[in-house]
This record gives sequence, C-alpha cells and structure tokens, in this order.
Amino acid sequence: MKKILLAVVLSFMFCINVNATSLELKGESSKITVKDTTPTVINLNIKDIAEGTDVNRISFDFSYDKEKLALDVPNDQYGHPISITGDSILIVKNPVKEMIEGTIMSFNLTNLAEEDEKIELTLKNVVIDDQTLEDIVLEVNLKKEVKTTQRAKSTSAALTSFKVNNGATVKPAFSKDVYEYKIYVKDTIRDLTISPSYEQNPVVMDVECTLGCNPDSSLPNKLKLIPGKNEATFKFTSEDEKDEKTYKFIIYRGPTTDGSNLLASLSVEEFTLKEDFDKNKLDYTVTVPYETEKVNVVANPEDGNADVKIKGNDSLDVGDNVITITVTSAETTEKKIYNITVTRVEFKPDEEVTTDTVTPTLEQPAPTKITKNNNIKLIIIIGLVSTLIIGIAAYFIFFYKGKKKDEMPKVSKPKNNLQSAIVDEDKEPTSVEEALEDLMKTKEITNKDNELK
Repeated sequence: MKKILLAVVLSFMFCINVNATSLELKGESSKITVKDTTPTVINLNIKDIAEGTDVNRISFDFSYDKEKLALDVPNDQYGHPISITGDSILIVKNPVKEMIEGTIMSFNLTNLAEEDEKIELTLKNVVIDDQTLEDIVLEVNLKKEVKTTQRAKSTSAALTSFKVNNGATVKPAFSKDVYEYKIYVKDTIRDLTISPSYEQNPVVMDVECTLGCNPDSSLPNKLKLIPGKNEATFKFTSEDEKDEKTYKFIIYRGPTTDGSNLLASLSVEEFTLKEDFDKNKLDYTVTVPYETEKVNVVANPEDGNADVKIKGNDSLDVGDNVITITVTSAETTEKKIYNITVTRVEFKPDEEVTTDTVTPTLEQPAPTKITKNNNIKLIIIIGLVSTLIIGIAAYFIFFYKGKKKDEMPKVSKPKNNLQSAIVDEDKEPTSVEEALEDLMKTKEITNKDNELK
C-alpha cells in the first residue's frame, strides 16, 4: 500500500485505498512549480466514490513553510460550503446537491522564497465522513524568476508641490506654472528644509545659495539662514537629462518690507502737510494759495516693487480737493489708500492770504551798506550847501569890501579893472540869485585882468 501511495505522490495524485473514496492534489501539469510573479492554482479532487454512497463531510489540515510559500483559499466555487479555521478546512455537502467525483475546491500558491528550492505541501488529519486517510504530500518547486525588464527613465523635472518646515509661510501658493516663491520665517529660525515632490521619479536636484544662506553638507535642500534676506535656486533635472526646471526661493528670516502695501514717506512739494507722516495714518490735509492750480505729490513705498497711483492732483478747484494715493502690494492684490485734502483758498486781492506755503527767508541788506548809501547822499547835499556858502562868502569878500574901498579918497595910483568893478560896500544883494550873478561877473572880470597882465 505504501508503495502505491508513493507512486501516487510522485505522480501528484494521492489516494489511500483503491476501493475507497480518496482525495488527490493536482496542478495544471504533472510538475508543480510555483513562481514569485504569478500564483499557481492547485485543485483538490475527490474520486473513487462507491456506487450508492454519499459523501457528506471532508476535513483536513494544511502543513507547509509559511516563510517560503503563501496559500490562499478562495470562496467556494463548486457548490459545497467550505469552512476555514486557520489552516483547517471543512467541506460539507450541500443539502440539495450530491458530492460527486471531481474538483471540490481550489487554492492558490505563491512563492515567497529568496532563491530556488523544493518544499513539501502536506494535507494532514484527512477524514472523509468517518474514514481517516493517510497524509497526502505534494512536492513543490519554488522558482525565483529573474526580472530583466528595464525601467524607463524619468522624462520630467517638474514639481507637483513642495513642503517647508518650521512653520514657514509661502507666497504665492504652489502652482506648476510659478517658478519663484517667497518664504517667511521667524527671526529665531536658523535653518529651513524645502522638500519637493516630483511629477516623475527619480529627479536630480542641485541647490545653490545666491544670497545669505548655505546648503547643509549632508542634506542639500536644508538651508542655513542668515538674518534678513536669503536667496536660493533649486535646479531639477530629469533622469534622461532632457528636461530641466529651476525654482527660485527668496527666504526672509525676520521682519521685511518686501510685499508691503504701505508708504515710507509722503509729502507735497513746496507745501507742508499739517499732520506728521505715519505709514499707518491714511488721511492728511494741506492749504494752498489761490494761485496754485496743481501740486506735485511725492509718495515713496516701503517696497520698491509696489505699485503707486496718484489721482486728483492735476486740477485743483477753489475749496477742498481730495488727492488719493493707492499703494498695491507687488506680491498680492492688497491695497492701501492714502488721502490728502488740499484746500485752495478763494481769491482776495485786497487781503494778504495766509497759507502753508514754505516762504524762503530773504537776506536783509547789511546795515553798514544802508548807512554808506545815506552818507553819500548826505555828503553830496553838504557839498552843494558848502559851495553855495563859499560863493556867498566870496561875494562879500570881493565885492562888498571892494566897494567900500572905492568910497575912500582917491590916491594917485590908478585903479585896476577889478577895483572899478566892485560895487558900493553899502549896497547889499537883495537875494541869493543876485549874489550868484554878481559872483559870476566878478569871475569874468578877474579872468580878463589876468589875460591883460
């Protein structure tokens, strides 16, 4: 009997008694080879059922090396209920269906071994109704397949997303079409790790810091930051080296004005705002004279890339005019609107208008200069008066005294022309004009006498 059983095992057909109901394990071929790529199907067949005999119950236990072989029993496909408890199997007859010869169940075997080898699969404690059968042993060849299929190289270097640590804030949100991002961290954060996710794997990554930061030697995408502004470029190359993508990261450690929608300063040329400037204060006032029809507003943003638009400063009406200064962040659509109310005063020709005009200080003439000019004028006046006095004095000296001498007794000495021209001493000029006229005549006579001599 043992020789017969051994022959059955080698032929993958097992039974315990030629004239009694038996079971057999049978694969798709006479040689059972289990590979590690696809499961191998094994059938459990019942045979040699005696005529007029009903089989109502079959039970057995599986025994095999679970580290090298995996066994899976699918749901019953042959009309009889199967109960599975661990490695124990119970097959019972369907009340409305006979258990006939043929396959009563199937199960799958999968190779788990690391190398080629042979193992045994054994059915133990086999019982058909009240009949106990000997163990059924099946030799299984485990075959480790060599995978020769070469994986295709990645062709894309694009990112699908990236993550940052240490509670960093990223602007804008990730988009596959955006290649520059700004990252904000607290001033207490000394390093930042940027972890990309790729559209295809693998991808070659090259990191370079162009401002401030330094890549960590052990982890290139971990950046050591300096306070303030840091800049880094991440270059990604596909495995086939045909696609490259470069992303720029601007990292701010601590406060920054980049992306601000506030002004750093605000003023009106030639005029002074009534309020002191504060970047968080939005409303200001100024008064200008009637002659001012437009003003030049100087608005400097905190972020040099911010957009600044000024409206309402080119045509001022008499009264109140509102000038708006709109500041838009270079990174977001957030805006701040500053207002300057300009009051242009009414025309008042007879009154001096008080404005906030910054009047330049004029230098007053030096007192010494004014005194000098006045002295010149005074000297001229004094000179004229002195000349007049001298003329009058000369008149009295030359004419008045000369006339007095003419009234004295005449001597034998002849009189000269000057003496004969002197008028009587007792005769006084009646006016300054007459004195000057006499003086001129005297001068003519004197000149003639000199010529005669």
